[in-house]
Amino acid sequence: MQPQNLLARLQEVDLDVGNIGAWPRALRLALIGLLAALLLVAGGVLHVGQHVRDLSRATRIETNLLADYRRVHVSTVDVALAQSERNRAALRFEALLAQFPGDAEVPALIDDISRAALAQQLSIERITLGKELGTTSYVELPIDIVVVGGYHQIGAFLGALAGLQRILAPQDFRLRTREGAERLQLTIRARTWRRREVTADAT
Repeated sequence: MQPQNLLARLQEVDLDVGNIGAWPRALRLALIGLLAALLLVAGGVLHVGQHVRDLSRATRIETNLLADYRRVHVSTVDVALAQSERNRAALRFEALLAQFPGDAEVPALIDDISRAALAQQLSIERITLGKELGTTSYVELPIDIVVVGGYHQIGAFLGALAGLQRILAPQDFRLRTREGAERLQLTIRARTWRRREVTADAT
C-alpha cells in the first residue's frame, strides 16, 4: 500500500476517544500494548527502581564489610573504630533486608497478587514460583503470573501490582488475545526478594 493511500485511509477513520470499543481491532490492540508497557515501565521505575538500587548498594556494602573485617582482623589497627563502622553498616543492611518478606510472608505476597487480579475480575490461570537464586542474606524469587480478562481490567491489575507494599519487580510480559478481541491473556515474569531465615542450627 502506498503511503498516500495509507494516510488517506487513516484520515477516513473516525477515532472517538470516548468510544474506544468502536476503534479498529488493530488500533485497540496497539493501544492496549502501549498502555500496558507504559504502566509496567512506570511502575518498575517509580516503585522498584529505588529498592533495586538499595539492594545493589547493600550487596556492595556487605562485600566491602567482609573485606574490611578481614583487613582489620589481620592488622588489628583501630579495631574499635572499624567495628563501629561495621556495626552501623550492618544495621543499615538489616534495615534494608527487613523490607523483604520472610519465608512465612511469601504466601501473603501470592495472596496479594491473587486479590489484585480477582478485584479486577480477572481469571487467574497460573501464579507459580520459580527457582530461587540467593546469597547468604537474601533470596531472589521469580514469580510467573498468567491472567485473562479485558484490557481495562488488565490495566488496572498492572497498576495494583505497582502499588503493592511488598517489593515486586515485573521483568518480562506478553499480551495476546483469547476468545476474541475482548479477552486478553497477560503473562508476566516478575521477581521479588525474601530474607534468608537464620535457624538456630545455623548459628
